[in-house]
Amino acid sequence: MNKKLLLKFALKSFPLLIIIAVIASFPFLGTQCSQFINGEGLNPADFVGEWELKKQSGSLIDICPDERVKFGTDFHVGLTCPPFTDTLWREYTTDDVQKILTYKPTQIMYRYEFVDSASDRYLYLYGLNVNRNLFYLRISQKSKSDISFVKNKIFLNSSEVFKK
Repeated sequence: MNKKLLLKFALKSFPLLIIIAVIASFPFLGTQCSQFINGEGLNPADFVGEWELKKQSGSLIDICPDERVKFGTDFHVGLTCPPFTDTLWREYTTDDVQKILTYKPTQIMYRYEFVDSASDRYLYLYGLNVNRNLFYLRISQKSKSDISFVKNKIFLNSSEVFKK
């Protein structure tokens, strides 16, 4: 009789023990409970870094040319419109399964895709609730130093004669 009672108790308490174990494991897995419950993805390492807008399409061609975006590991992104230095900071989330990037305050959503070429990495954002597609190039540390070198050099445009 005791074995039957013990088995009955074990079967009834087993699902509760599983739920407690899953919740207790969140801090060890590095996942926040709200992210797990709401289906928000973790920050993919592919996003982290600085990107420069190279092209835009759709009916809303309203993003400043050469916009710079800097994705951080803390779910914040800085958006800068050169030559200005003011940075607009936004929170973002990603859904790694559906490949969706969402800017939280505005709820603008993009389906994202990473494309690699021989030497560069691109981030393509296709508007889901806005008719805008954005195509960014990752700015590497090497290209950052090259950019600062180029800024200090005086160039001529193609309509000018070579000057000595």
